[in-house]
Amino acid sequence: MKEKKLLLAIAGGGTGGHVYPGIAVAEELRNRGGESFFLGTERGLENRIVPKAGFDFFVVEAAPIERKKPWLIFSELIQNLRGIISGRNILQKKRPQALLGTGGYVSFSSAFAAWSLGIPVIINEQNAVPGLANKILSNFAALCISAWEPKENFWKCPVKKIGLPVRKDFFCTNRKLARKEFGLKENDIAVLFFGGSRGSISINRAVSAIAKRLADEKIFIIWGTGTEHFENVMRMSGVPSEKMRILPYIDNMPAALSAADIAVTRSGAMTVAEIAAIGIPSILVPFPYATGDHQKANALKLKESNAAEMICDEEVSEKLYDSISMLINDSKKRFVMSESVRSFCDPDSAKKMADEIEKVIESGAKE
Repeated sequence: MKEKKLLLAIAGGGTGGHVYPGIAVAEELRNRGGESFFLGTERGLENRIVPKAGFDFFVVEAAPIERKKPWLIFSELIQNLRGIISGRNILQKKRPQALLGTGGYVSFSSAFAAWSLGIPVIINEQNAVPGLANKILSNFAALCISAWEPKENFWKCPVKKIGLPVRKDFFCTNRKLARKEFGLKENDIAVLFFGGSRGSISINRAVSAIAKRLADEKIFIIWGTGTEHFENVMRMSGVPSEKMRILPYIDNMPAALSAADIAVTRSGAMTVAEIAAIGIPSILVPFPYATGDHQKANALKLKESNAAEMICDEEVSEKLYDSISMLINDSKKRFVMSESVRSFCDPDSAKKMADEIEKVIESGAKE
């Protein structure tokens, strides 16, 4: 009898941090002869990224539950109920052997749909402070894979610590070619500014205020503004184009991080893992409204290990220039940060996660 080929459903989206780990695992499983497909929302970043990576993508309706806006909860619950129904229909047709939830509100409704069909659910917790949705899902999940040391008595299912999977592109970068791609000369010092896949108003404002000073000091700027902020930043920048690359979104993040000498970014789990994979010194500016303040927790883990600097969001305009200048003028500190941050990324994470997924599927097949 012919052995059934592994088929994994992956649900997650909204931001790159909830999509790229799934792609890393899907690529690893594809190398082993398995297949994966993705569930996500029509408006999320996953709608563009997943098909570009060569995987099937199916739209599931989903919405965040705005706990601070109780008058919206009923309509959001109805929307998520429709998402569970549409997720069930897709999963019944595709018949995957397991579902991996990588975060975002679409992950919750898809995981619930999978559980209702008896499909094993695996959840991936990316942040130092676990989210409420994953805590709820752990009541019926077969396994939680956590990027950080698991909190005692938090999870209701078995938990395994495995670093966040990073795409293989981050481990085969060529700095010389990357710098050429961004128009850098051999001796240019470059700073990458990136406020996450949606951009950051506070980081954009801070960079706009110091861009001319940096350009006058011959510092090259690579700036990912976020699509909705791009036109406004272009009007504000006022810096000669030969010293700056302004992009609405940085598609080739491995090259951007490899080309730069310092990165100024948010501190979502995926960003931290990608910084660690490249080993670039960084200044982290946590998003202050992240659930459970998990971005600050992520950033503090690195800062306490001398792996990054941290500036609070409300202080970024005041402190950013001095922090950049300090790092540029302290090559020893940059070296220590570069070496220290690499410990926050395991190049084999995608392989280890794929191993655990296969174990869950094999265990389910025996029952």
